[in-house]
Amino acid sequence: MTSGPEAYSWINDTYLCEAGCVTVVPAADSAAVLTAFGVDVSSGRPGSLNDLGMGAGAGGPIYSVTLGEAMILFENNGFQGARPEVLGPASSASRAGVASSFFWNINALTSFSGARNGAVLFGVELIGPEDEDDQELADVPAQLRALVVEGGSEDGDMLGSGLALIAAHTATPFSASVVSGGVIYEAAPVPEDLRDYRLGRHDVSGLRDAPALVGALSQQGQRLFAEWAAAASVREADVGGEAAVAEVLAQFGRGSRPSAPSSLDQLAQATAKRHNDFSELVDQREWGGLRSIPAGRCYIATVPSIFGQSRGMSVLEGAYLGQRDRAVEAVRYACHEDPLSAALGSLDAASSTFERGRTARGWIFESDPDGGRYRVGTAPNPRHTAFVEAVTALLADLATTEDGYRACLRASSALPRPLRAAERRRAIHEDAVADAEGKFATYQMAAATDLDEEDDDEDEAEFVNGWRPPADPPVGGLYGYSLGEIEYLEIEVDIDVELRPEGWPKAWPRPDDDSNGGSTERSE
Repeated sequence: MTSGPEAYSWINDTYLCEAGCVTVVPAADSAAVLTAFGVDVSSGRPGSLNDLGMGAGAGGPIYSVTLGEAMILFENNGFQGARPEVLGPASSASRAGVASSFFWNINALTSFSGARNGAVLFGVELIGPEDEDDQELADVPAQLRALVVEGGSEDGDMLGSGLALIAAHTATPFSASVVSGGVIYEAAPVPEDLRDYRLGRHDVSGLRDAPALVGALSQQGQRLFAEWAAAASVREADVGGEAAVAEVLAQFGRGSRPSAPSSLDQLAQATAKRHNDFSELVDQREWGGLRSIPAGRCYIATVPSIFGQSRGMSVLEGAYLGQRDRAVEAVRYACHEDPLSAALGSLDAASSTFERGRTARGWIFESDPDGGRYRVGTAPNPRHTAFVEAVTALLADLATTEDGYRACLRASSALPRPLRAAERRRAIHEDAVADAEGKFATYQMAAATDLDEEDDDEDEAEFVNGWRPPADPPVGGLYGYSLGEIEYLEIEVDIDVELRPEGWPKAWPRPDDDSNGGSTERSE
């Protein structure tokens, strides 16, 4: 089989042409490879590449096909195979001790990666290196460097070259036949390896000066601060009842590094999966790929509308799932072997936990003189502001006091009371109702132009970029796209067509509306 890019150009004609990841593992222990990808083996179903749904980054569905003793795994809009936490273990699951992946996305970001015996040896962009001696290619096998340069060139086939590279690196050529006859699995994101924080290289959301202040503490002070941040995050997200979390928290206050049970990683995988699944649902809805909200996947509110019924969902539900995910991550970091990394990692995750603890979206909108409405920002979250103030005071306290535990108690007393379950449920309901009512919709006014005489029939009207109003209104708000900054594209329609029928929401003024000026509003 030809080993050049032309042998793999077929990938450009698949659903993965815009974004995806392909991983090759030769001489594979299939069970170990699937474990490396976080696959739920019981979810397997026969399918083809065309059956692979859109992923949501790490943790999306995986299409796996066996070729002899090798396994080839495909992700649509995912990047699991490009992560060291996945590719390294995948190479350990190969009797040849090797695995390789190629990732790409719609922004032409790419990564050709190779791992051997559990360690990732290189990960390089195709676009960038201009010759084989480029320093960026120093860790890439010499015989593959020319193909990397070719793939990133102006006339190169980037995707074809990427697949040719992983096939060559693993000595596993494959053809377009692999797009069918495989198995599709659901997967949960494998927890990230705990990274090492370094002063001057890593920031914490909302706490610009925190890294330097934490770095000035003693190692014992850093360990104590990590425990406080993790405990505060656990309290805010209400995950203290999880057995793995409770086991770690029971070790706090001993002055030594806590030990993380294996069940903590399993919990991290489960909480991240739930959050990712909800995020995928929101993404699909924002970009018009979801005409109805699947029952059972989220809370749904229904309100009367000019279409009969309009259904909405709440982004706050996803925020609360994200809180649980971040709180578990804070606990994982509290167990980091390096006290500085434990402190900054736990603080970073805790800051994200408090930022997500809202009871209202706080989205800020502006309207323009033409009747358009745009989201321009998000109001500060008082809960996160209180957290930042508590952290600032605690770091100042720890720098001057010998009684760190009492300082932590003072900081904890300054934190806002955790949201009760009933408060979260009420917030989700009210947010979903507001969503169904279109209160979060963003749009621009459609521009009407004369049609050519031969296009008098409305069905013959040309819609710019292929967008058409849906035949049956989907869920929520104005045409359902109420969770993001979806700008309605210009639509060429007959000039006599009334753009806002009787009873249409007032946010869409009639073409003859002579009002002007703009305004700013905040969602509640």
